[in-house]
Amino acid sequence: MRKIEQEMIKAILTLSPWSKDNTRVVTWSLGEQKGIEVLLHNNVIARMFYKEDENGKGWEMKLTNAGWATRTTHSRLNAIIEGITGLSDRFTSKNSNNRTFSKMGYGSSWEKVS
Repeated sequence: MRKIEQEMIKAILTLSPWSKDNTRVVTWSLGEQKGIEVLLHNNVIARMFYKEDENGKGWEMKLTNAGWATRTTHSRLNAIIEGITGLSDRFTSKNSNNRTFSKMGYGSSWEKVS
């Protein structure tokens, strides 16, 4: 994982705004709602929302290449998947569909939803 991606993951995990070169992490909070966006060249490639559903409280993460199937975009997305979820799911230029992951309930692990 590249150094810039390690710094990006740290910002996501600590809910801290961060920016370096072409990548930004933006955080927001509105009451109990929290969210994080990761932008690459000002295109949102990842959104994480803190939410509550029938399984409890937790995070949902939606990833997309925003129409840019480049090595850099997929490298950032793969770093997020590995660094945040610990899963081995990968974005490639041949398989660039959107992905959704969720982690609901105390102590639960991330799972791929779609």
